[in-house]
Amino acid sequence: MKKIFSCLFFLFLLAVSFGGCATRLSDTDSSDWTLSAEPEFVTSWPENEFTSWIPKPSTGSIDYVCDYTDSGRYQVVMKDLSQEESQDYVHQLLEQGYEQIASESNEASAGTILQKDEVTLSIAYSENVLNILIIVNDADS
Repeated sequence: MKKIFSCLFFLFLLAVSFGGCATRLSDTDSSDWTLSAEPEFVTSWPENEFTSWIPKPSTGSIDYVCDYTDSGRYQVVMKDLSQEESQDYVHQLLEQGYEQIASESNEASAGTILQKDEVTLSIAYSENVLNILIIVNDADS
C-alpha cells in the first residue's frame, strides 16, 4: 500500500512540475492551486473547455470533479474501472495523438503523463479509481 501511495504522489508531483512550467497562472501563488476547489460530486460527464480535449472513458462512472480553471487545470475522477480498462483508456489517448512523457506502474497502480498541443494530462489509477488531471497551457506564454 505504501508503494502505491508513493507512486501516485510521485506522479502528482511530476504533473505539478510539468504544469507549473507552461500553464497559465492566476494572480495568486501557483503552489496553492489544489486548495482552490472542493470536490463536486456529479453524475454525468462534464462538458467544458478542458474535457473537450479528451474522450469520455467508455467504462466506469464519474465520481467527482474539481474545477481549478483559475490555474488552467481541471480534474475528473472516475470510479469502478479495472486497471486494464484504465490502460485501455491511456491507449485510446495515445491513438488520438497524445505523446507519453512519463509512465510508472505496478500490480496495484499506474500513472502516466501525456502531452498533445497545449494540453498535458496526468492520469493515475489505483484501486478501481481513475484520476485525470487536465492542464491546458496558455498558448500566449
